[in-house]
Amino acid sequence: MLDKLEVGFDFLNTVVAGGETLVKVLLIENGKESQLPLEVFDGFPCLEPIQQLEIEWKYLLSQPVRSISIVDQDLIDLTRKRMHQCEASLSSQKLVISRFKALLVRAEGGIQDQSIRSRLILHYKLEIDRYERQMAKSQLYQKQVARRLDELIQL
Repeated sequence: MLDKLEVGFDFLNTVVAGGETLVKVLLIENGKESQLPLEVFDGFPCLEPIQQLEIEWKYLLSQPVRSISIVDQDLIDLTRKRMHQCEASLSSQKLVISRFKALLVRAEGGIQDQSIRSRLILHYKLEIDRYERQMAKSQLYQKQVARRLDELIQL
């Protein structure tokens, strides 16, 4: 019985390199059989490359984990961009509301025809209400984005 799997694989590759043909390769582990694909045993040594890989992964596992992964940093950057978009959207909505309010004041004091004035006042008030509701939703969304950004930064 062989101690390590890679030693057994290397032995089988040595057998194939000597001109023998493998008919069936079974791996028996904890009483369970697994048939291995014959094409992986091509006659070339595999022990040294596997040992090199083992050295590499042990080295990598011994290194301290970076405080933030590249994926997390990308998420933080995208969330910051989303935050800037929220701020720009809120700024734009405030500007539109202030302009509608200025138009409302102008309509209330400067238009003589009562029917036109009433329709314009109603229109401007409805638009102001609509933009204020939209702005409230945007502020809520901005708070959610800010919370998400804080969560990502604290990872």
